[in-house]
Amino acid sequence: MIYPLSYSIPSECFCNTLTQKNIDIAKLIPGKLDTYIYDNQEKYYQMYQESKFGITHKKYGWECLRHYEILANNCIPLFKDLEKCPINTMVSFPKNDIIDINKKLINKKLSENEYIKKLKKIFNYSINNLTCEKNAEKFINKILYLNNDLKNKKNIKILMLSGMIGYRNVNYTRELLSIGLRKNLNENFIEYPKINVIYKNCKNIKKYIGKGFTYGGILDDININRDDIENRIKNKEFDIIIYGKVGKKRGEIDDLKNLKYWDIVNKNYDKNKIIFIYGGDLLRDKNDKDLIYHEKYGICFVRELM
Repeated sequence: MIYPLSYSIPSECFCNTLTQKNIDIAKLIPGKLDTYIYDNQEKYYQMYQESKFGITHKKYGWECLRHYEILANNCIPLFKDLEKCPINTMVSFPKNDIIDINKKLINKKLSENEYIKKLKKIFNYSINNLTCEKNAEKFINKILYLNNDLKNKKNIKILMLSGMIGYRNVNYTRELLSIGLRKNLNENFIEYPKINVIYKNCKNIKKYIGKGFTYGGILDDININRDDIENRIKNKEFDIIIYGKVGKKRGEIDDLKNLKYWDIVNKNYDKNKIIFIYGGDLLRDKNDKDLIYHEKYGICFVRELM
C-alpha cells in the first residue's frame, strides 16, 4: 500500500486574531536572502499577520513549511504554478481556493470584501484540517483500516524508529507527524531515538534548520520509556512500527538491512503493521522502484507523490 502524507502545522502556531492588513505582500521573498531577517518566531509570524499575501513556491519538492506558516497566520499564499502540483502531493492543502484567489489578484478582479471572505474560508479550513493532530489522526485511521485486529483496541501503541536526528538531520515530515502522534496517543507514542527539537526544553533550538521555527519546542517532555527497545520489539509490545526516515533529502533510500532493528521487526510484525515514511524532496509515482521495494515489506507514506 502507498499513501500520500502531507505536511501539517502545530495548532499552537495558528493566530486566531485577524490583524489589520497594512501590507499587500509580505516582506520575506523566498530565495532573496537579504529578506531573511527574522531571528524571532513571533516577529516572523507577525510579518505574515500584517500582510494580505505571502509569496511562496515549489522548491526542490512541492511541500514547504512556509506554505503552512502563511496560512496559520491569517495570510494567503501567493503561490506560483500551484495548479501544476500533483494530485497526490499536498493532498490536504486548500489548492483550489488559493489558485482561485491568486488568479483574481493577478487579473485585478479581487475586491477587499471578497479577499476577507476568502481569507476567512481558507483560515477556517486550515485550522480544521492542517494541524499536526488532524494529520496524525488521518494517518492512524488509515493504518487501522488495514488492521482489523486493532480497530476496536482502545489504546494502540506506536513505536517510531526515528533514524538520524540532530541539528543537520531535521526532517519536517517526521517531526510534524511525531508532534501529531504524541498529541493523539500521549505516552503510547514512543519515538526512538528521542527527537529533541520538538520538545519545549530543547537546548540551542536556533541551531536547527529554519531556526526551529514552527516545529521546534512544541511538546511537553513527558515521561516516555525509551529503554530496552530491542526486546520490547521482540515481545511485540508495540502495535505498529514506523520507520520515520528511510532515506536522504534528495531521494537516496536506505536498504532494509540498514534500518534499525530491521531483522527483528520483520520477523515479529506483518507488513500491515510496518510503516515507511518517505519525507524527502524527490517526487515519485507508484511505479517507483524504491516504493515497490519497500511496499513488499510494509506500508509506504510518501510526501511527494504523483
